[in-house]
Amino acid sequence: AGRNRATSAALPRLPQVPHNAGFATAPLILYLKVTTPSDHCWYLYLLECADGSLYTGITTDVARRFAQHQAGTGARYTRSRKPIAIAAQLRCADRAEASRLEALVKRLHVARKRELCALLELDQADMPDLLAWLRDGGRPSTAAAPLEEA
Repeated sequence: AGRNRATSAALPRLPQVPHNAGFATAPLILYLKVTTPSDHCWYLYLLECADGSLYTGITTDVARRFAQHQAGTGARYTRSRKPIAIAAQLRCADRAEASRLEALVKRLHVARKRELCALLELDQADMPDLLAWLRDGGRPSTAAAPLEEA
């Protein structure tokens, strides 16, 4: 009755433990895993797979996600086509931008994806030009002219 709804709604719910659940006299200590990555940025990444294909995904931690893919706990695609290297990664402003870029990259032919990897490796891709290049399906356009010269 006297609880502040705004405060109680914002707090995470703790698991309910019965009073006599094996903790007769010992105090109940709960350990909460707080996941606060030091870098809240989102990344678009491309993985080179053993069969020569490229896998595209997004994450906040590329190294951790690559390890998950290699261990077989990542995406279903990489379970049968083991990733062998991180082909490219691109820091994005937020998750929405990373998701939009992922959708654009996934539509590209593998040859265009390899061109994208080369551009990102050389660090010659400005974000507006890169977005225009991706929207055009990796084809030359007036907005993406600087990318085609590289």
